[in-house]
Amino acid sequence: MKLIVMSGHGLCFPMIKDGTNEAVCPTQKVAEELRVPSKVLRTIAYRNPDRFEEGLRTSQRVPKEFLREHQELFKIKRIREDIHFWNAREIMRFAILSRSKRAIEVQEVMIDMMLEDMKSQYVSREVFDKVVARLDRLELERETLQPYIDIQSSAAGKALQAKKGINQIMN
Repeated sequence: MKLIVMSGHGLCFPMIKDGTNEAVCPTQKVAEELRVPSKVLRTIAYRNPDRFEEGLRTSQRVPKEFLREHQELFKIKRIREDIHFWNAREIMRFAILSRSKRAIEVQEVMIDMMLEDMKSQYVSREVFDKVVARLDRLELERETLQPYIDIQSSAAGKALQAKKGINQIMN
Protein backbone atom coordinates (compact mmCIF):
# COMPACT_ATOMS: atom_id res chain seq x y z
CA MET A 1 0.00 0.00 0.00
CA LYS A 2 1.22 3.43 -0.93
CA LEU A 3 -0.21 6.79 -0.04
CA ILE A 4 -0.29 9.26 -2.94
CA VAL A 5 -1.96 12.61 -3.45
CA MET A 6 -3.90 13.50 -6.58
CA SER A 7 -4.14 17.27 -6.76
CA GLY A 8 -4.71 20.04 -9.20
CA HIS A 9 -7.12 22.82 -10.08
CA GLY A 10 -8.10 23.34 -6.47
CA LEU A 11 -8.74 19.65 -5.75
CA CYS A 12 -6.69 17.49 -3.42
CA PHE A 13 -7.44 13.80 -2.93
CA PRO A 14 -5.23 11.58 -0.80
CA MET A 15 -5.31 8.23 -2.57
CA ILE A 16 -4.30 4.70 -1.70
CA LYS A 17 -2.40 2.83 -4.38
CA ASP A 18 -2.80 -0.89 -3.92
CA GLY A 19 -1.14 -3.95 -5.44
CA THR A 20 -3.20 -3.59 -8.64
CA ASN A 21 -1.59 -0.16 -9.11
CA GLU A 22 -4.98 1.53 -9.01
CA ALA A 23 -5.37 4.60 -6.80
CA VAL A 24 -8.56 4.81 -4.75
CA CYS A 25 -10.04 7.24 -2.25
CA PRO A 26 -12.76 6.59 0.37
CA THR A 27 -16.24 8.10 0.05
CA GLN A 28 -15.80 10.32 3.09
CA LYS A 29 -12.82 12.19 1.63
CA VAL A 30 -14.38 12.48 -1.84
CA ALA A 31 -17.56 13.86 -0.28
CA GLU A 32 -15.61 16.36 1.80
CA GLU A 33 -13.61 17.58 -1.20
CA LEU A 34 -16.71 17.97 -3.39
CA ARG A 35 -18.63 19.41 -0.42
CA VAL A 36 -21.55 17.00 -0.60
CA PRO A 37 -22.87 14.48 1.95
CA SER A 38 -21.53 10.93 1.57
CA LYS A 39 -25.07 9.74 0.96
CA VAL A 40 -25.22 11.85 -2.22
CA LEU A 41 -22.23 9.99 -3.67
CA ARG A 42 -23.77 6.60 -2.92
CA THR A 43 -27.05 7.75 -4.49
CA ILE A 44 -25.26 8.97 -7.62
CA ALA A 45 -23.42 5.66 -7.96
CA TYR A 46 -26.61 3.68 -7.39
CA ARG A 47 -28.55 5.67 -10.00
CA ASN A 48 -25.75 5.51 -12.59
CA PRO A 49 -24.38 1.95 -12.46
CA ASP A 50 -23.15 2.20 -16.05
CA ARG A 51 -20.85 5.11 -15.12
CA PHE A 52 -19.28 3.45 -12.12
CA GLU A 53 -17.64 0.44 -13.77
CA GLU A 54 -16.82 -1.77 -10.83
CA GLY A 55 -19.03 0.13 -8.47
CA LEU A 56 -18.26 0.16 -4.78
CA ARG A 57 -15.14 -1.38 -3.33
CA THR A 58 -15.00 -2.65 0.22
CA SER A 59 -12.19 -2.22 2.69
CA GLN A 60 -11.10 -5.78 1.94
CA ARG A 61 -8.80 -4.27 -0.69
CA VAL A 62 -7.14 -1.98 1.84
CA PRO A 63 -5.73 -3.38 5.09
CA LYS A 64 -7.35 -2.00 8.23
CA GLU A 65 -3.95 -1.17 9.70
CA PHE A 66 -3.22 1.14 6.77
CA LEU A 67 -6.60 2.81 7.19
CA ARG A 68 -6.07 3.24 10.95
CA GLU A 69 -2.70 4.82 10.28
CA HIS A 70 -4.27 7.38 7.91
CA GLN A 71 -7.75 7.56 9.44
CA GLU A 72 -7.68 11.30 10.08
CA LEU A 73 -6.32 12.11 6.61
CA PHE A 74 -9.15 10.19 4.94
CA LYS A 75 -11.81 11.58 7.33
CA ILE A 76 -12.87 8.07 8.35
CA LYS A 77 -14.64 8.08 11.73
CA ARG A 78 -14.84 4.30 12.18
CA ILE A 79 -12.95 1.58 10.34
CA ARG A 80 -15.64 -0.78 9.03
CA GLU A 81 -15.78 -3.55 6.47
CA ASP A 82 -18.10 -1.59 4.18
CA ILE A 83 -15.97 1.48 3.51
CA HIS A 84 -16.36 2.39 -0.15
CA PHE A 85 -13.41 3.41 -2.31
CA TRP A 86 -13.49 5.17 -5.69
CA ASN A 87 -10.88 5.44 -8.42
CA ALA A 88 -9.88 8.75 -10.03
CA ARG A 89 -12.21 8.34 -13.01
CA GLU A 90 -15.17 7.70 -10.73
CA ILE A 91 -14.25 10.72 -8.59
CA MET A 92 -14.33 12.92 -11.70
CA ARG A 93 -17.72 11.44 -12.60
CA PHE A 94 -19.00 12.43 -9.15
CA ALA A 95 -17.77 15.95 -9.80
CA ILE A 96 -19.68 15.99 -13.09
CA LEU A 97 -22.88 14.55 -11.65
CA SER A 98 -22.94 16.44 -8.34
CA ARG A 99 -24.75 19.73 -7.92
CA SER A 100 -22.81 21.39 -5.13
CA LYS A 101 -21.14 24.75 -5.67
CA ARG A 102 -17.75 23.03 -5.43
CA ALA A 103 -18.73 20.44 -8.06
CA ILE A 104 -19.88 23.22 -10.38
CA GLU A 105 -16.48 24.90 -9.95
CA VAL A 106 -14.80 21.62 -10.88
CA GLN A 107 -17.09 21.28 -13.91
CA GLU A 108 -16.09 24.76 -15.06
CA VAL A 109 -12.41 23.84 -14.77
CA MET A 110 -13.06 20.70 -16.84
CA ILE A 111 -14.88 22.72 -19.49
CA ASP A 112 -12.05 25.28 -19.62
CA MET A 113 -9.48 22.48 -20.02
CA MET A 114 -11.50 20.92 -22.84
CA LEU A 115 -11.93 24.24 -24.62
CA GLU A 116 -8.20 24.96 -24.34
CA ASP A 117 -7.45 21.54 -25.79
CA MET A 118 -9.80 21.98 -28.75
CA LYS A 119 -8.24 23.34 -31.89
CA SER A 120 -9.75 26.02 -34.02
CA GLN A 121 -8.42 27.54 -37.16
CA TYR A 122 -9.52 30.33 -39.38
CA VAL A 123 -10.32 29.67 -43.02
CA SER A 124 -10.82 32.20 -45.76
CA ARG A 125 -14.27 32.83 -47.16
CA GLU A 126 -13.08 31.29 -50.44
CA VAL A 127 -12.15 27.98 -48.74
CA PHE A 128 -15.39 28.00 -46.76
CA ASP A 129 -17.44 28.53 -49.95
CA LYS A 130 -15.57 25.67 -51.68
CA VAL A 131 -16.33 23.31 -48.79
CA VAL A 132 -20.01 24.30 -48.79
CA ALA A 133 -20.21 23.86 -52.59
CA ARG A 134 -18.61 20.39 -52.28
CA LEU A 135 -21.10 19.41 -49.58
CA ASP A 136 -23.96 20.64 -51.79
CA ARG A 137 -22.66 18.55 -54.73
CA LEU A 138 -22.38 15.48 -52.51
CA GLU A 139 -25.92 15.98 -51.21
CA LEU A 140 -27.24 16.31 -54.77
CA GLU A 141 -25.35 13.15 -55.75
CA ARG A 142 -26.81 11.29 -52.77
CA GLU A 143 -30.33 12.42 -53.64
CA THR A 144 -29.81 11.27 -57.25
CA LEU A 145 -28.50 7.85 -56.22
CA GLN A 146 -30.90 7.21 -53.33
CA PRO A 147 -33.67 5.59 -55.44
CA TYR A 148 -31.14 3.13 -56.91
CA ILE A 149 -29.78 2.35 -53.45
CA ASP A 150 -33.34 1.69 -52.26
CA ILE A 151 -33.99 -0.63 -55.22
CA GLN A 152 -30.77 -2.56 -54.57
CA SER A 153 -31.58 -2.80 -50.88
CA SER A 154 -35.05 -4.01 -51.67
CA ALA A 155 -33.71 -6.63 -54.11
CA ALA A 156 -31.16 -7.81 -51.53
CA GLY A 157 -33.89 -8.01 -48.89
CA LYS A 158 -36.13 -10.05 -51.17
CA ALA A 159 -33.26 -12.41 -52.01
CA LEU A 160 -32.51 -12.88 -48.31
CA GLN A 161 -36.17 -13.44 -47.56
CA ALA A 162 -36.37 -16.04 -50.34
CA LYS A 163 -33.27 -17.78 -48.99
CA LYS A 164 -34.77 -17.91 -45.50
CA GLY A 165 -37.95 -19.37 -47.01
CA ILE A 166 -35.94 -22.12 -48.72
CA ASN A 167 -34.07 -22.88 -45.50
CA GLN A 168 -37.36 -23.17 -43.60
CA ILE A 169 -38.79 -25.55 -46.22
CA MET A 170 -35.67 -27.74 -46.11
CA ASN A 171 -35.67 -27.92 -42.32
